[in-house]
Amino acid sequence: MHTQPAQACFMPRRPVLTGAYGTVASLSRPPATARTPPVETHEASASEALAVLRQATAAGEEAFLAALPEVEPRLSSAGAQGQAVRLALEAGAYRAAQRLADAGARHHPEDPALRRLASVLQPARVRAVPARDSEGVVLAVAWLKREGARYRGRWVALQQGELRASAGSYRELIAEIGAGRDFYVTKVG
Repeated sequence: MHTQPAQACFMPRRPVLTGAYGTVASLSRPPATARTPPVETHEASASEALAVLRQATAAGEEAFLAALPEVEPRLSSAGAQGQAVRLALEAGAYRAAQRLADAGARHHPEDPALRRLASVLQPARVRAVPARDSEGVVLAVAWLKREGARYRGRWVALQQGELRASAGSYRELIAEIGAGRDFYVTKVG
């Protein structure tokens, strides 16, 4: 008697569980007719959030600020956060742009664009520096009151109340006098 080799059948089996209440098919594999809902990716979520912010930007600052709290959690990538900062600036929401840039730089310290945005948008720092030569300033102001009309629209460098140089631009003046700190430099208005 000649036998043929058995052919392997690769039909997927669904395990069946039998219990006190009857037979139940396993849930390890969904039936072919069942559809699973699409999983929302971070990219899709971020692009939808940016689309909402673009529409709000077109409507102005108030609309942008109203839309931001809803979509901000979906801006997880560095690129999305950078685009949100630019949209905030376009909408005129400068404080929101500053906050978004700061948060983006904290969450993505490796991203040079976000670090730059955060640096550029941070509040200005004002330092009080004690006057070293208040007498020189007083003399410069007196000279400006006395002689300033003749130099209107020009840059002047004064030292101890005396004119040392004048020029049409700041750069020309600095090129002439150097970058010394003992000059009072101003544009006469």
